[in-house]
Amino acid sequence: MKFSQLGQLALASAVSAALVLGITACGQSNTIDFVYVASANNNPGQIYAFASDGQSGALSQINGSPFPTGRNPIALLAAPNDSAVYALNHDDNTLTEYIPGSDGKLFAQKTYNFKSGTNPNGMAISPDGSTLYVVEAYGLNGSTPYSPTTPGIGALLQLKLDTTPDSDTFGFPVSETAYPTCNNPVAVAVLGSTSNAAGGAVFVVNDPSGQLTTLIDTVAAQNRGATGSATVDYPAVGACNGGLGAQGQITSYNIVPKTNALTPGNGGAPIAAGVAPDAIATDPTNRFVYVTDFRQNFILSYTVQGSSSSIRPLPANSTTPTGQLPSAITVDPRGKYIYVSNYGSGTVSGFALDATTGAPSGLSGTSNTTGTDPGPAAVIVEDSIGRYVYTANFIGNSISSLFLNPNAGTTSTGQNSPFPGVAKATAIATVKHGDHTIQKNAAY
Repeated sequence: MKFSQLGQLALASAVSAALVLGITACGQSNTIDFVYVASANNNPGQIYAFASDGQSGALSQINGSPFPTGRNPIALLAAPNDSAVYALNHDDNTLTEYIPGSDGKLFAQKTYNFKSGTNPNGMAISPDGSTLYVVEAYGLNGSTPYSPTTPGIGALLQLKLDTTPDSDTFGFPVSETAYPTCNNPVAVAVLGSTSNAAGGAVFVVNDPSGQLTTLIDTVAAQNRGATGSATVDYPAVGACNGGLGAQGQITSYNIVPKTNALTPGNGGAPIAAGVAPDAIATDPTNRFVYVTDFRQNFILSYTVQGSSSSIRPLPANSTTPTGQLPSAITVDPRGKYIYVSNYGSGTVSGFALDATTGAPSGLSGTSNTTGTDPGPAAVIVEDSIGRYVYTANFIGNSISSLFLNPNAGTTSTGQNSPFPGVAKATAIATVKHGDHTIQKNAAY
């Protein structure tokens, strides 16, 4: 999960913190997941690693943690087969690849410097793990897919990964293709089959009216890094907005079968997406798309049309209230529930996902929110047994653990939660430890 809009707002000062974890009933033999949390407190940043206990959800820090990464890591992502973990480093304009060890340690492999843009905001990976997608606030290719004469700011990067098992660059980008998008792309998602050779779609969330505190790349042509700071107001840019003005929008792309190239989807027209969209998630069946609106405190719900690159708001319940300032969204691995971290409320909102219509509804018998530490910037449901929800808390300098009732979707505070010591936590990812497919799919 990523730290999209909030990741750019406040990283001005460094605050030191000691990691003090009071944990019981947690042993390596009970580990179901390794949980990785990015911290932007230091320069460069760090990734903290924890073992998740299958009986309680409690976390224990792994020896050698934290592990170094680039400056201002704002997103973490695990490959679909858990063979790699990727860190997106905003201020360095880089991607760092790690191999997770059997004991949860992260072993840095290579760092990739993006060539076609600067200031990355988010990333996603194809279902087969062959292609990584990154959105950059500033593109260097100068036009949008909607009007070749209209200046473009954002860029969508398509990175082909080395999938040769014995290669020295396995899992690392071996090529980069840039596709222009609208202003201030903040998040990206991929729909597709198990192989992108069969086609699919990519969706980019754009907040053209947003304001971004960013670093100015003084040598953009060489992409050697960023220095200085400035606040940029993104203007509405003609045809790129499709008449939507300064509203939020989604730009879509078709993945061409076999070639994997991208073409503008939805007839080249952007799709309206509230006022300030900032995060996106899809359900496991690839039939529904969900976007959070940071200003209006909504989930925006869409259904995928016959063409996978075309989405439309749900006929009913296209907007669903959340807590204050929803910062991230995730769908549980069973495809039954949606969870949203609310940065302003310091809560997690849970919703039942209607398998027929895709409409989210507040979970029956609950207050719709469960407390976490202040400023949850990212949220994830661990994928081993799907019974624990974790949040990375930017203001609280911590991680929160919530127990998920898989029958009802309701959540309650996990053992010894929150876990302090991860200063300015921005992003979170999990890697499965062992095969727990039966536990994940079973009813309790």
